[in-house]
Amino acid sequence: MGALMHIFHVEDDQNDVLLLEAVIRQSKLPLRFQTIRCGAEAAKQLASLAGTSSQLPDLFLLDIKVPNVTGLELLKQIRNTAAFNAIPAVMLTTSNHHSDIQAARQLHANAYMVKPTSIDELREFLTTLYADFTASRIPSFWPDELAGSTVHLPLTCQVN
Repeated sequence: MGALMHIFHVEDDQNDVLLLEAVIRQSKLPLRFQTIRCGAEAAKQLASLAGTSSQLPDLFLLDIKVPNVTGLELLKQIRNTAAFNAIPAVMLTTSNHHSDIQAARQLHANAYMVKPTSIDELREFLTTLYADFTASRIPSFWPDELAGSTVHLPLTCQVN
């Protein structure tokens, strides 16, 4: 098995968390998720993590629509924290609104994915994230706002 990838995951929907856990178990990818269900709690944990010498996550995976502090506000906190600047941040959300996509771009998210609608799509998404991690690539994929699908850009892109 490959290197363990640590993902700081912010998601408030219990069904999405359970589905993600099931796909990880099924796929046997070496992923360790630290899931936080509330934006305010995630903000506190980020502030605490930035001030320690603890192992930093390999990836931030953020839902936009979480209670108290949104995923976009968390992304801003992440990008304004020097300790986190080199860590990729991926938005995984139900929102395909142009304003959310643009806000994520402006806040320097590395990628944006509308939540997959099938287990196979979720498995492919996680497999791609892990492949990028093991190859030391930055994930970079964004919705094609005109066609409503996802465009996979070259995975060797630098942080926006």
